[in-house]
Amino acid sequence: MLSYRLRWYALETTRVLRRRWQALLLGMLLLSPAMMPVLAQTRLLGAPVLAPLTPGHDWLWRYACLLLLEGLAVLWVLIQRPAIAGGPFAAYLRALPIPRWQRRLTDLAVLLLVNTPILLPVLAAAISFAVLPHAARHYFYLIDLLLLTLAAQVQILARSRRDLPLHLLANLSLVAGMQGGPSFALICSSAATVLALTLLFKTPDSAVAPSTAGAERAATPVWLSRGLPPALRVSLAAVRHPYRYRWLLRALTLGAGLVGADLLMTIWQFDLRARGLMLLCQAAVGVIAAGGYRDLGEAHRRAASYTRALPLKPHRQAAWDTVLVMTYALPFYAALPLLLLCHHALDAVSACADLLSCIPLLLLLRLAHRHSQAVVLGSLLAACWTCAVWRFLI
Repeated sequence: MLSYRLRWYALETTRVLRRRWQALLLGMLLLSPAMMPVLAQTRLLGAPVLAPLTPGHDWLWRYACLLLLEGLAVLWVLIQRPAIAGGPFAAYLRALPIPRWQRRLTDLAVLLLVNTPILLPVLAAAISFAVLPHAARHYFYLIDLLLLTLAAQVQILARSRRDLPLHLLANLSLVAGMQGGPSFALICSSAATVLALTLLFKTPDSAVAPSTAGAERAATPVWLSRGLPPALRVSLAAVRHPYRYRWLLRALTLGAGLVGADLLMTIWQFDLRARGLMLLCQAAVGVIAAGGYRDLGEAHRRAASYTRALPLKPHRQAAWDTVLVMTYALPFYAALPLLLLCHHALDAVSACADLLSCIPLLLLLRLAHRHSQAVVLGSLLAACWTCAVWRFLI
């Protein structure tokens, strides 16, 4: 059971990496600080895990930080849920007389492999703890965080939300240990460990999802389908299921990038450099948001046996897909021009011209996503768009 699920996950992951090897290589080159000392690199990699231990913050900030870390880990698993569950193999697996505890151990083994990128910051934080005072107390925090993260992932994969209050209580106990003395911290950490272990093995259902055919049904809410064109309803259904977590991850990535740009512009006091940063961020928004074209194309191909029976014209479906991606990207495109406009670093005419120039960029990126080398072509198109608009706004 474990070997087949791991083989299926490896096959699906290999397919994704083969399609996205250019973006992966570019990200590794950009994010690897080659000239930074090893200990500094370790602290930088473990910074998200070390954030709740930062002194000077109240319990509410630490609690929110813990929930954010666990939420990102849950989102990482939700994006890959069909591959983690075993894909078509899951239908056969459910028919086998396998004890529930064996299914749960198999789920945990697969999750440990899936969480390899998440475990790297944890390992870096564990190395950093060696030079911090009260190291034992910090290691208790690290173990509890790992157990609670695994528990949250298992509960979501099993489609069980009834233990959410118990999970929130375990996080609260862990945060309470950070606020008190060593003895109180040991008691609270032990309570959090017991609650996390209870959550890991409490749910009787396995994380194996239903069959792929059932899991990939496209359904649009009733209130959203009234009065909309049929082609737009099909596009909305493709966004909602099964790729909704990919769209959510893109939104979180774009939001984090915009927050970082805002902080940098504030340091620069919104001078002329802020306009250049705005164009670079908008080019990145276009490249990331254009990934929605690929998701829509995959959803349409999977639902082709159904949609061929509908009176939908292909060019009209493609037009509504483009409108949907543009609507999705519009808030992220408009955020920085509005920010510069509020700080009188950009006039209204230039802001409107900048927003209008984003439309041809997204149209060109749609053409790029029809090619197998979409990442390279999209990056080149975004770079050319930045150079063209730069001459007018800078």
